[in-house]
Amino acid sequence: MLGARVEMPATLVSADQVRVAFLSFRGGRIELVEPCAGSRIKTAGADSGHPDHLCFRCDNFDEMIRGARASGGIVVRPPVASQAFDGKRMAFVLYHALGLIEWVER
Repeated sequence: MLGARVEMPATLVSADQVRVAFLSFRGGRIELVEPCAGSRIKTAGADSGHPDHLCFRCDNFDEMIRGARASGGIVVRPPVASQAFDGKRMAFVLYHALGLIEWVER
């Protein structure tokens, strides 16, 4: 109905006990995240109307994480391989001025 196509159907990401799916639109994509029983991921702000986090893919993953720490970012999810990204590593970093950012190696 919205012109999106399912790029990846719901897939369990065992490191965080969430199911994720990707929808592709012309010019971008959206990741849908659903916490499973026992997940540490909370949905407290889900009704706020604001995104929970932004996700960026990067060629220099290790450098980005080191730089985040060096600039005062807090790594709230250390790097881990993710089924949502074909085994590529991802990490969540909380930045004071930006909020929560998910970095994914390309």
